[in-house]
Amino acid sequence: AQRGGWDAHGVELGPWAGEAARRRGVPNLHTARLPDLKYPDGHFDVVNASQVFEHLTHPLPELAEIRRVLKPGGVFLIDVPNY
Repeated sequence: AQRGGWDAHGVELGPWAGEAARRRGVPNLHTARLPDLKYPDGHFDVVNASQVFEHLTHPLPELAEIRRVLKPGGVFLIDVPNY
């Protein structure tokens, strides 16, 4: 997304995955849960959660935070594996 001209931010739950992304030069990467980052209301045009929600035991706070930080008419992309 960053290479495509977006002001991209990444949130990673696992410190090892966050470190791997940093070593690959991924900018604006935060190792935290989204609610802990305190983004302003309506901050993002798009939120992409790719293979995230299957790891959360309590996903409702994350979903509420995604709704809060998305701009009106924003897009939420969610991808979970289907075994």
